[in-house]
Amino acid sequence: MRVTMVRGHHNWICVAYPHFVCCYSMRDSTGWHLIWTSPYMENVVERIAINAKVVNPSNQDNTNKMVAASSGSTIHLWSVSDDGCKRDIGEFNLSVSVDSLFFIGSQLVALSQIGKVGVWHAMTQHWQIQDVVPVTSYDTAGSFLLLGCENGSIYYIGLSGNWIEIAYGTSSGTVRVIVQHPETVGHGPQLFQTFTVHRSPVNKVMLSEKHLVSVCSEYNHVRTWSVTRFRGMISTQPGSTPLASFKIVSLEDADPISGCTAGNDFGPFGEQDDRQVFIQKVVPETDQLFVRLSSNGNRVCVIQSVDSSTISAFCVHECEGSNRMGSRPRRYIFTGHSNGSIQMWDLTTALDLMVKAESSSVTEEKAGGPTCKELIKLLDQCDLSSRNSTPCISPSPSVFLVPPGPHIQYVGHKLRAGPSVGSVHSFSTTEGQEGSEFGATGGSDLTSQHDQKGAVEMDTQVTRI
Repeated sequence: MRVTMVRGHHNWICVAYPHFVCCYSMRDSTGWHLIWTSPYMENVVERIAINAKVVNPSNQDNTNKMVAASSGSTIHLWSVSDDGCKRDIGEFNLSVSVDSLFFIGSQLVALSQIGKVGVWHAMTQHWQIQDVVPVTSYDTAGSFLLLGCENGSIYYIGLSGNWIEIAYGTSSGTVRVIVQHPETVGHGPQLFQTFTVHRSPVNKVMLSEKHLVSVCSEYNHVRTWSVTRFRGMISTQPGSTPLASFKIVSLEDADPISGCTAGNDFGPFGEQDDRQVFIQKVVPETDQLFVRLSSNGNRVCVIQSVDSSTISAFCVHECEGSNRMGSRPRRYIFTGHSNGSIQMWDLTTALDLMVKAESSSVTEEKAGGPTCKELIKLLDQCDLSSRNSTPCISPSPSVFLVPPGPHIQYVGHKLRAGPSVGSVHSFSTTEGQEGSEFGATGGSDLTSQHDQKGAVEMDTQVTRI
Protein backbone atom coordinates (compact mmCIF):
# COMPACT_ATOMS: atom_id res chain seq x y z
CA MET A 1 0.00 0.00 0.00
CA ARG A 2 1.65 3.18 -1.27
CA VAL A 3 2.60 6.08 1.03
CA THR A 4 1.41 9.35 -0.55
CA MET A 5 2.50 12.00 2.00
CA VAL A 6 4.58 12.41 5.15
CA ARG A 7 4.32 15.40 7.51
CA GLY A 8 6.08 16.02 10.83
CA HIS A 9 5.73 18.26 13.88
CA HIS A 10 7.98 18.01 16.93
CA ASN A 11 8.41 14.28 17.68
CA TRP A 12 5.36 13.15 15.72
CA ILE A 13 4.91 12.28 12.06
CA CYS A 14 1.67 11.84 10.13
CA VAL A 15 1.66 9.43 7.18
CA ALA A 16 -0.99 9.38 4.45
CA TYR A 17 -2.09 6.37 2.45
CA PRO A 18 -4.76 6.54 -0.27
CA HIS A 19 -7.72 6.03 2.11
CA PHE A 20 -6.45 6.54 5.66
CA VAL A 21 -3.77 8.28 7.73
CA CYS A 22 -1.71 7.14 10.69
CA CYS A 23 0.50 8.79 13.31
CA TYR A 24 3.85 7.75 14.77
CA SER A 25 5.53 9.15 17.85
CA MET A 26 9.17 8.98 18.96
CA ARG A 27 9.89 7.99 22.56
CA ASP A 28 13.33 8.39 24.09
CA SER A 29 13.87 4.84 25.25
CA THR A 30 12.11 2.77 22.60
CA GLY A 31 12.13 4.82 19.37
CA TRP A 32 9.19 5.23 16.99
CA HIS A 33 5.76 3.72 17.65
CA LEU A 34 2.51 3.60 15.71
CA ILE A 35 0.07 5.56 17.87
CA TRP A 36 -3.13 5.91 15.85
CA THR A 37 -4.76 4.95 12.55
CA SER A 38 -7.74 6.84 11.15
CA PRO A 39 -10.98 5.23 9.98
CA TYR A 40 -11.22 4.27 6.30
CA MET A 41 -12.18 7.27 4.11
CA GLU A 42 -14.21 6.72 0.95
CA ASN A 43 -12.44 9.42 -1.06
CA VAL A 44 -8.70 9.54 -1.65
CA VAL A 45 -6.71 11.54 0.92
CA GLU A 46 -5.20 14.58 -0.85
CA ARG A 47 -3.77 16.74 1.97
CA ILE A 48 -2.76 16.16 5.60
CA ALA A 49 -1.57 18.33 8.50
CA ILE A 50 -0.51 17.69 12.10
CA ASN A 51 -0.06 19.89 15.18
CA ALA A 52 1.76 18.10 17.99
CA LYS A 53 1.88 21.10 20.32
CA VAL A 54 -1.65 22.32 20.91
CA VAL A 55 -2.07 25.25 23.30
CA ASN A 56 -5.36 25.52 25.17
CA PRO A 57 -7.07 28.83 26.10
CA SER A 58 -5.15 29.01 29.40
CA ASN A 59 -1.85 28.91 27.43
CA GLN A 60 -0.99 25.48 28.80
CA ASP A 61 0.34 22.72 26.56
CA ASN A 62 -2.30 20.15 25.71
CA THR A 63 -1.24 16.49 25.56
CA ASN A 64 -3.60 15.86 22.65
CA LYS A 65 -2.44 16.32 19.06
CA MET A 66 -4.50 17.66 16.17
CA VAL A 67 -4.58 15.72 12.89
CA ALA A 68 -6.36 16.88 9.73
CA ALA A 69 -6.94 15.27 6.33
CA SER A 70 -8.77 16.56 3.27
CA SER A 71 -10.46 14.85 0.33
CA GLY A 72 -11.83 17.16 -2.32
CA SER A 73 -13.63 19.94 -0.45
CA THR A 74 -14.08 17.96 2.79
CA ILE A 75 -11.76 18.29 5.79
CA HIS A 76 -11.66 15.77 8.64
CA LEU A 77 -10.23 16.89 11.99
CA TRP A 78 -9.34 14.65 14.94
CA SER A 79 -7.80 15.05 18.39
CA VAL A 80 -5.35 12.24 19.22
CA SER A 81 -3.86 11.53 22.65
CA ASP A 82 -0.43 10.08 23.42
CA ASP A 83 -1.98 6.68 24.14
CA GLY A 84 -3.81 6.57 20.79
CA CYS A 85 -7.30 7.56 21.91
CA LYS A 86 -8.99 9.82 19.39
CA ARG A 87 -11.90 12.22 19.40
CA ASP A 88 -13.68 13.46 16.28
CA ILE A 89 -13.55 17.26 16.23
CA GLY A 90 -15.64 17.58 13.12
CA GLU A 91 -16.02 17.33 9.37
CA PHE A 92 -15.92 20.64 7.52
CA ASN A 93 -16.62 21.66 3.94
CA LEU A 94 -14.80 24.42 2.05
CA SER A 95 -17.29 24.05 -0.87
CA VAL A 96 -14.31 23.97 -3.29
CA SER A 97 -11.25 21.74 -3.61
CA VAL A 98 -8.64 22.19 -0.85
CA ASP A 99 -5.23 23.05 -2.33
CA SER A 100 -3.31 23.60 0.94
CA LEU A 101 -3.92 22.40 4.49
CA PHE A 102 -1.81 23.48 7.49
CA PHE A 103 -1.83 24.71 11.06
CA ILE A 104 -0.93 28.21 12.23
CA GLY A 105 -0.53 27.78 15.95
CA SER A 106 -3.67 25.95 17.05
CA GLN A 107 -5.76 27.16 14.11
CA LEU A 108 -6.36 24.89 11.12
CA VAL A 109 -6.24 26.70 7.76
CA ALA A 110 -7.51 25.38 4.42
CA LEU A 111 -6.79 27.33 1.22
CA SER A 112 -8.22 27.11 -2.27
CA GLN A 113 -6.53 28.80 -5.21
CA ILE A 114 -9.82 30.10 -6.55
CA GLY A 115 -10.07 32.43 -3.55
CA LYS A 116 -11.43 30.78 -0.41
CA VAL A 117 -9.87 30.53 3.05
CA GLY A 118 -11.33 28.25 5.72
CA VAL A 119 -10.21 28.54 9.35
CA TRP A 120 -11.06 26.34 12.30
CA HIS A 121 -10.59 28.38 15.49
CA ALA A 122 -9.28 26.32 18.41
CA MET A 123 -10.69 28.67 21.06
CA THR A 124 -14.19 29.11 19.62
CA GLN A 125 -14.33 25.63 18.03
CA HIS A 126 -15.98 27.26 15.02
CA TRP A 127 -15.33 26.78 11.28
CA GLN A 128 -15.33 30.01 9.25
CA ILE A 129 -14.99 30.55 5.48
CA GLN A 130 -13.94 33.80 3.85
CA ASP A 131 -13.83 34.73 0.15
CA VAL A 132 -10.65 36.43 -1.03
CA VAL A 133 -8.93 37.30 -4.30
CA PRO A 134 -7.74 34.15 -6.15
CA VAL A 135 -4.63 32.95 -4.32
CA THR A 136 -1.44 32.03 -6.21
CA SER A 137 0.94 31.62 -3.24
CA TYR A 138 1.12 31.79 0.52
CA ASP A 139 3.46 31.58 3.49
CA THR A 140 3.22 31.65 7.27
CA ALA A 141 5.23 33.82 9.65
CA GLY A 142 4.69 32.69 13.23
CA SER A 143 0.99 33.23 13.85
CA PHE A 144 0.52 35.29 10.69
CA LEU A 145 -0.60 34.37 7.18
CA LEU A 146 0.72 35.95 3.96
CA LEU A 147 -1.28 35.55 0.74
CA GLY A 148 0.10 36.35 -2.72
CA CYS A 149 -2.83 36.90 -5.06
CA GLU A 150 -3.68 36.92 -8.73
CA ASN A 151 -4.16 40.70 -8.80
CA GLY A 152 -0.49 41.27 -7.90
CA SER A 153 -1.14 42.14 -4.25
CA ILE A 154 0.24 40.56 -1.08
CA TYR A 155 -2.14 40.42 1.84
CA TYR A 156 -0.99 39.77 5.39
CA ILE A 157 -3.47 38.65 8.01
CA GLY A 158 -2.99 39.02 11.77
CA LEU A 159 0.33 40.79 11.28
CA SER A 160 1.59 43.10 14.00
CA GLY A 161 5.01 44.35 14.90
CA ASN A 162 7.53 46.61 13.20
CA TRP A 163 9.96 44.24 11.47
CA ILE A 164 9.17 42.21 8.40
CA GLU A 165 11.07 41.04 5.31
CA ILE A 166 9.19 39.48 2.40
CA ALA A 167 10.62 37.99 -0.78
CA TYR A 168 8.24 37.17 -3.61
CA GLY A 169 8.36 36.06 -7.24
CA THR A 170 6.07 36.97 -10.13
CA SER A 171 4.66 35.34 -13.23
CA SER A 172 7.10 37.30 -15.41
CA GLY A 173 10.14 35.90 -13.58
CA THR A 174 10.94 38.91 -11.40
CA VAL A 175 12.04 38.44 -7.78
CA ARG A 176 11.54 41.29 -5.32
CA VAL A 177 12.34 41.89 -1.67
CA ILE A 178 10.23 44.29 0.41
CA VAL A 179 11.07 45.23 3.98
CA GLN A 180 9.71 47.12 6.93
CA HIS A 181 12.27 47.88 9.62
CA PRO A 182 11.77 49.76 12.90
CA GLU A 183 12.89 53.08 11.41
CA THR A 184 10.25 52.84 8.64
CA VAL A 185 7.27 52.11 10.92
CA GLY A 186 4.13 53.86 9.72
CA HIS A 187 5.10 53.76 6.05
CA GLY A 188 4.37 50.10 5.33
CA PRO A 189 6.77 47.67 3.64
CA GLN A 190 9.03 49.35 1.07
CA LEU A 191 10.56 47.89 -2.10
CA PHE A 192 14.17 47.04 -1.28
CA GLN A 193 15.60 44.97 -4.15
CA THR A 194 14.53 43.69 -7.56
CA PHE A 195 16.11 40.84 -9.56
CA THR A 196 15.19 40.00 -13.17
CA VAL A 197 17.22 36.91 -14.02
CA HIS A 198 14.44 34.37 -14.67
CA ARG A 199 12.60 34.06 -17.99
CA SER A 200 9.78 31.86 -16.64
CA PRO A 201 7.31 32.26 -13.75
CA VAL A 202 8.89 32.03 -10.31
CA ASN A 203 7.32 29.21 -8.30
CA LYS A 204 9.50 29.20 -5.17
CA VAL A 205 11.33 31.85 -3.15
CA MET A 206 13.25 31.53 0.11
CA LEU A 207 14.81 34.36 2.12
CA SER A 208 17.07 33.26 4.97
CA GLU A 209 19.65 34.89 7.20
CA LYS A 210 22.41 34.44 4.62
CA HIS A 211 20.81 33.64 1.27
CA LEU A 212 18.04 34.51 -1.17
CA VAL A 213 16.96 31.53 -3.29
CA SER A 214 14.50 31.62 -6.20
CA VAL A 215 13.21 28.81 -8.43
CA CYS A 216 11.41 29.25 -11.74
CA SER A 217 9.19 26.80 -13.61
CA GLU A 218 11.75 26.10 -16.35
CA TYR A 219 13.25 22.79 -15.21
CA ASN A 220 13.25 24.12 -11.62
CA HIS A 221 16.02 26.56 -12.47
CA VAL A 222 17.51 27.91 -9.21
CA ARG A 223 19.25 31.26 -8.77
CA THR A 224 20.84 32.18 -5.45
CA TRP A 225 22.34 35.29 -3.88
CA SER A 226 24.29 35.90 -0.71
CA VAL A 227 22.58 38.37 1.64
CA THR A 228 24.58 40.92 3.64
CA ARG A 229 23.18 42.00 6.99
CA PHE A 230 24.08 44.68 9.52
CA ARG A 231 22.65 44.28 13.02
CA GLY A 232 20.20 41.74 11.64
CA MET A 233 18.83 43.97 8.86
CA ILE A 234 19.49 43.44 5.14
CA SER A 235 22.23 45.83 4.04
CA THR A 236 22.86 47.47 0.66
CA GLN A 237 26.59 47.68 1.34
CA PRO A 238 27.84 45.62 -0.43
CA GLY A 239 24.32 44.36 -1.10
CA SER A 240 23.12 40.98 -2.35
CA THR A 241 25.67 39.35 -4.65
CA PRO A 242 25.08 36.45 -7.12
CA LEU A 243 26.12 33.10 -5.73
CA ALA A 244 25.03 30.15 -7.89
CA SER A 245 22.83 28.90 -10.74
CA PHE A 246 21.71 25.30 -11.08
CA LYS A 247 18.69 23.13 -11.75
CA ILE A 248 16.71 20.64 -9.65
CA VAL A 249 15.52 18.62 -12.64
CA SER A 250 12.60 16.34 -11.88
CA LEU A 251 10.46 14.46 -14.42
CA GLU A 252 6.79 14.38 -13.51
CA ASP A 253 4.52 11.39 -13.86
CA ALA A 254 2.08 11.65 -16.77
CA ASP A 255 -0.73 10.30 -14.56
CA PRO A 256 0.18 11.28 -10.99
CA ILE A 257 -1.56 9.64 -8.05
CA SER A 258 -3.68 12.02 -5.97
CA GLY A 259 -1.47 13.67 -3.34
CA CYS A 260 1.72 12.73 -5.20
CA THR A 261 2.72 16.35 -5.88
CA ALA A 262 2.18 17.40 -2.28
CA GLY A 263 4.19 14.43 -1.04
CA ASN A 264 7.17 15.10 -3.34
CA ASP A 265 7.83 18.81 -2.86
CA PHE A 266 11.57 19.34 -3.41
CA GLY A 267 11.98 22.18 -0.90
CA PRO A 268 13.98 24.08 0.15
CA PHE A 269 13.72 22.56 3.64
CA GLY A 270 15.14 23.94 6.87
CA GLU A 271 15.01 26.88 9.24
CA GLN A 272 15.93 30.36 8.02
CA ASP A 273 18.98 30.50 10.30
CA ASP A 274 20.32 27.07 9.30
CA ARG A 275 21.57 25.26 6.20
CA GLN A 276 18.69 24.48 3.89
CA VAL A 277 18.49 21.65 1.37
CA PHE A 278 16.69 20.61 -1.79
CA ILE A 279 15.58 17.00 -2.21
CA GLN A 280 15.87 16.02 -5.88
CA LYS A 281 13.79 13.12 -7.12
CA VAL A 282 14.84 12.83 -10.75
CA VAL A 283 12.25 10.34 -12.07
CA PRO A 284 8.83 9.38 -10.64
CA GLU A 285 9.62 5.72 -9.98
CA THR A 286 12.99 5.57 -8.24
CA ASP A 287 14.62 4.37 -5.04
CA GLN A 288 17.11 7.26 -4.90
CA LEU A 289 17.02 10.88 -3.74
CA PHE A 290 19.76 13.47 -4.24
CA VAL A 291 20.18 15.84 -1.28
CA ARG A 292 21.66 19.22 -2.28
CA LEU A 293 22.39 22.51 -0.55
CA SER A 294 19.90 25.22 -1.50
CA SER A 295 22.60 27.91 -1.50
CA ASN A 296 24.86 26.47 -4.21
CA GLY A 297 23.45 23.12 -5.34
CA ASN A 298 26.34 21.14 -3.86
CA ARG A 299 25.57 17.50 -3.20
CA VAL A 300 25.23 16.59 0.47
CA CYS A 301 24.54 12.90 -0.10
CA VAL A 302 22.50 10.38 -2.05
CA ILE A 303 20.08 8.18 -0.17
CA GLN A 304 18.88 4.87 -1.55
CA SER A 305 16.03 2.74 -0.27
CA VAL A 306 17.40 -0.06 1.90
CA ASP A 307 14.99 -2.59 0.36
CA SER A 308 15.08 -1.17 -3.21
CA SER A 309 11.42 -0.15 -2.95
CA THR A 310 10.22 2.95 -4.83
CA ILE A 311 10.25 6.20 -2.85
CA SER A 312 6.74 7.60 -3.21
CA ALA A 313 6.88 10.52 -0.72
CA PHE A 314 9.36 12.31 1.50
CA CYS A 315 9.81 15.19 3.93
CA VAL A 316 12.58 16.82 5.97
CA HIS A 317 11.79 17.24 9.65
CA GLU A 318 13.68 18.26 12.78
CA CYS A 319 12.95 16.22 15.90
CA GLU A 320 13.57 17.44 19.41
CA GLY A 321 16.52 16.07 21.32
CA SER A 322 15.99 13.48 24.04
CA ASN A 323 15.98 14.32 27.72
CA ARG A 324 19.56 13.14 28.07
CA MET A 325 22.23 15.70 28.93
CA GLY A 326 23.80 17.32 25.86
CA SER A 327 21.24 16.02 23.41
CA ARG A 328 20.36 18.42 20.58
CA PRO A 329 17.63 18.50 17.94
CA ARG A 330 18.42 16.52 14.83
CA ARG A 331 17.17 16.78 11.27
CA TYR A 332 15.93 13.68 9.47
CA ILE A 333 14.62 12.80 6.04
CA PHE A 334 11.55 10.58 6.22
CA THR A 335 10.82 8.61 3.05
CA GLY A 336 7.53 6.84 2.35
CA HIS A 337 7.61 3.90 -0.02
CA SER A 338 5.43 2.04 -2.49
CA ASN A 339 5.30 -0.98 -0.16
CA GLY A 340 3.86 1.14 2.69
CA SER A 341 7.03 1.38 4.77
CA ILE A 342 8.69 4.49 6.23
CA GLN A 343 12.48 4.86 6.26
CA MET A 344 14.39 7.42 8.30
CA TRP A 345 17.69 9.11 7.38
CA ASP A 346 20.04 11.18 9.54
CA LEU A 347 20.47 14.49 7.68
CA THR A 348 22.30 16.20 10.56
CA THR A 349 25.18 13.72 10.36
CA ALA A 350 25.40 14.11 6.56
CA LEU A 351 25.61 17.90 6.88
CA ASP A 352 28.22 17.65 9.64
CA LEU A 353 30.38 15.39 7.46
CA MET A 354 30.02 17.83 4.59
CA VAL A 355 31.20 20.73 6.77
CA LYS A 356 34.28 18.72 7.78
CA ALA A 357 35.03 17.98 4.14
CA GLU A 358 34.67 21.67 3.23
CA SER A 359 37.10 22.66 5.98
CA SER A 360 39.80 20.27 4.70
CA SER A 361 42.55 21.61 2.47
CA VAL A 362 41.87 19.05 -0.27
CA THR A 363 40.53 20.68 -3.44
CA GLU A 364 38.43 18.47 -5.71
CA GLU A 365 35.69 18.76 -8.28
CA LYS A 366 32.36 18.76 -6.51
CA ALA A 367 29.16 16.97 -7.46
CA GLY A 368 25.72 18.52 -7.66
CA GLY A 369 22.83 16.66 -9.26
CA PRO A 370 23.12 13.27 -10.96
CA THR A 371 26.18 12.63 -13.11
CA CYS A 372 25.82 11.44 -16.71
CA LYS A 373 26.24 7.84 -15.59
CA GLU A 374 23.74 8.22 -12.74
CA LEU A 375 21.23 9.95 -15.01
CA ILE A 376 21.34 7.24 -17.65
CA LYS A 377 20.82 4.62 -14.97
CA LEU A 378 17.80 6.52 -13.60
CA LEU A 379 16.26 7.05 -17.03
CA ASP A 380 16.55 3.32 -17.76
CA GLN A 381 13.85 2.85 -15.12
CA CYS A 382 11.55 5.45 -16.69
CA ASP A 383 9.24 5.12 -19.71
CA LEU A 384 9.71 8.29 -21.77
CA SER A 385 7.90 7.12 -24.90
CA SER A 386 4.62 8.91 -24.14
CA ARG A 387 6.08 12.17 -22.86
CA ASN A 388 5.49 15.47 -24.63
CA SER A 389 8.27 17.60 -26.07
CA THR A 390 10.41 19.40 -23.54
CA PRO A 391 10.03 23.16 -22.96
CA CYS A 392 12.60 25.74 -24.04
CA ILE A 393 16.03 25.50 -22.50
CA SER A 394 17.42 28.10 -20.09
CA PRO A 395 20.85 29.59 -20.86
CA SER A 396 22.16 28.32 -17.54
CA PRO A 397 25.28 26.15 -18.10
CA SER A 398 23.96 23.54 -15.68
CA VAL A 399 21.09 22.55 -17.98
CA PHE A 400 21.10 19.13 -19.60
CA LEU A 401 19.81 18.22 -23.04
CA VAL A 402 18.28 14.95 -24.21
CA PRO A 403 19.02 14.92 -27.97
CA PRO A 404 17.58 12.32 -30.40
CA GLY A 405 19.20 8.95 -30.19
CA PRO A 406 20.53 6.88 -27.31
CA HIS A 407 23.16 9.35 -26.07
CA ILE A 408 22.54 11.70 -23.17
CA GLN A 409 24.94 14.43 -22.19
CA TYR A 410 25.16 17.51 -20.00
CA VAL A 411 25.88 20.96 -21.36
CA GLY A 412 28.17 22.69 -18.90
CA HIS A 413 31.41 21.65 -17.30
CA LYS A 414 30.47 22.07 -13.65
CA LEU A 415 27.91 19.28 -13.38
CA ARG A 416 30.29 16.37 -13.76
CA ALA A 417 31.58 14.63 -10.66
CA GLY A 418 32.31 11.25 -9.17
CA PRO A 419 29.40 9.07 -8.07
CA SER A 420 28.05 9.41 -4.56
CA VAL A 421 25.74 6.71 -3.36
CA GLY A 422 24.85 6.02 0.25
CA SER A 423 22.39 4.10 2.37
CA VAL A 424 20.66 4.55 5.68
CA HIS A 425 23.88 3.59 7.38
CA SER A 426 26.36 5.45 5.16
CA PHE A 427 26.06 8.95 3.73
CA SER A 428 28.31 10.11 0.92
CA THR A 429 29.79 13.55 1.35
CA THR A 430 31.07 14.38 -2.11
CA GLU A 431 29.90 17.88 -2.82
CA GLY A 432 28.99 19.75 -5.99
CA GLN A 433 29.30 23.24 -7.37
CA GLU A 434 27.69 24.77 -10.39
CA GLY A 435 28.75 28.23 -11.44
CA SER A 436 27.38 30.44 -14.18
CA GLU A 437 27.31 33.93 -15.57
CA PHE A 438 24.51 35.98 -14.09
CA GLY A 439 22.19 38.18 -16.09
CA ALA A 440 21.56 40.58 -13.20
CA THR A 441 22.58 41.33 -9.66
CA GLY A 442 20.87 42.67 -6.61
CA GLY A 443 20.05 46.36 -6.35
CA SER A 444 17.39 48.92 -5.80
CA ASP A 445 15.39 48.12 -8.96
CA LEU A 446 17.21 46.11 -11.59
CA THR A 447 15.74 45.48 -15.04
CA SER A 448 16.76 43.47 -18.07
CA GLN A 449 15.70 42.85 -21.64
CA HIS A 450 13.39 40.10 -20.38
CA ASP A 451 11.47 42.44 -18.06
CA GLN A 452 7.88 42.72 -19.25
CA LYS A 453 7.12 46.37 -18.69
CA GLY A 454 3.47 47.26 -18.36
CA ALA A 455 2.36 43.67 -17.93
CA VAL A 456 0.31 42.59 -14.95
CA GLU A 457 2.47 40.45 -12.67
CA MET A 458 0.86 37.96 -10.39
CA ASP A 459 2.58 36.88 -7.19
CA THR A 460 3.61 33.29 -7.76
CA GLN A 461 5.52 32.63 -4.56
CA VAL A 462 5.98 34.41 -1.25
CA THR A 463 8.33 33.70 1.60
CA ARG A 464 9.52 35.52 4.69
CA ILE A 465 11.77 35.33 7.72
